[in-house]
Amino acid sequence: MVSGFLALLAATSMAAGPLPQATAPAPMRYRFDVTISQNVDATAAGQGVQEGGLEGSVFVTLTTTDTTDGLTAHVVIDSMTLTPSGILTAQFDQSLADSLRGESVDAYIKDGKVEGTPVLSAPDNRAMGVASSVLNVLFPGIGSKAKSADTFADTVQSNNVSEQGTRNTQQVIAWTVDGRNGAVLSLSGSGTGTLTADMGPQQMNGTTTTTVKATSPIGGPSVTASIDSDQEITMLIQGVSDPIPIKVTTHAMLTPLP
Repeated sequence: MVSGFLALLAATSMAAGPLPQATAPAPMRYRFDVTISQNVDATAAGQGVQEGGLEGSVFVTLTTTDTTDGLTAHVVIDSMTLTPSGILTAQFDQSLADSLRGESVDAYIKDGKVEGTPVLSAPDNRAMGVASSVLNVLFPGIGSKAKSADTFADTVQSNNVSEQGTRNTQQVIAWTVDGRNGAVLSLSGSGTGTLTADMGPQQMNGTTTTTVKATSPIGGPSVTASIDSDQEITMLIQGVSDPIPIKVTTHAMLTPLP
């Protein structure tokens, strides 16, 4: 089955390794909602145009702790619902979401964004890619530049290696500070970027456009945030002479809970 979903959450593939030691947890609860739409023109593979969608809601508890030059973030999945449609019904179902209850994601945060690759407690569950993408809205990159500037640019990179292959992304986001309320800033941003992936028999190249809105203290985590992205991807598959065009649109929203 041809799928462009592998390219969607490139920053959340699995990795192993220690994270910096930290203390003083501060638990916070959030609801994370995500809607994904995918269009795959698999005509070159003899499958025609295929469409699919995925709606998910994830309830998480976040604990952040200070380190020397950043934060560690520990995200526990309290519950999750998934509703797939079209071609994504072959990849996702509610049982995958139910099995993630109590699982976790650990990440190192520097200057308001994830540095390195998050550590997933259940890396073989494909629904973890949906749940762990909450990091993208919790820590979208509100760093030290926002202290004194009303406009600034930030580059977000991800270079991940796993058993499945390599995934690399780069995106430049232009931010505008729309308001300041004490330590909490209201911001909007727009970005463009590139992605590449080498997954053995499949290679992908593409571009991404993104818009972001967030209220957040410098360094994160966000109080509220939303991200909309559009990806235009070309997939090359061994044995298929022509490339497979893929379009993926994503809407993600973060809401704080009492």
